Amino acid sequence: MRKQELIHIHCLLAVTRDHLADQEAIEIPIDAFDVYDDSEVRPTAIAKRKEAHKKAVDQLLAGFQITLTTQQRSADALSSSLKSSDSSPAQSS
Repeated sequence: MRKQELIHIHCLLAVTRDHLADQEAIEIPIDAFDVYDDSEVRPTAIAKRKEAHKKAVDQLLAGFQITLTTQQRSADALSSSLKSSDSSPAQSS
């Protein structure tokens, strides 16, 4: 992949992250993007080496993976909770 294409992907992932942060229904773990935030490489840093942008893309993808895994666990817990409350005997009044 050429550097220009990699920077474009980096930019798209950064915008996607910002969009994800704006979604109220999605809870992003506090530390999900810490590694990326600590790095100095942003999509606008076009003078940085291709390898630096690749690393930044990998860091963003890892942050998405953490976020989606956390979301899935929350959804599974909610689903289990709803199933267990549906299967409990109804109380008569």
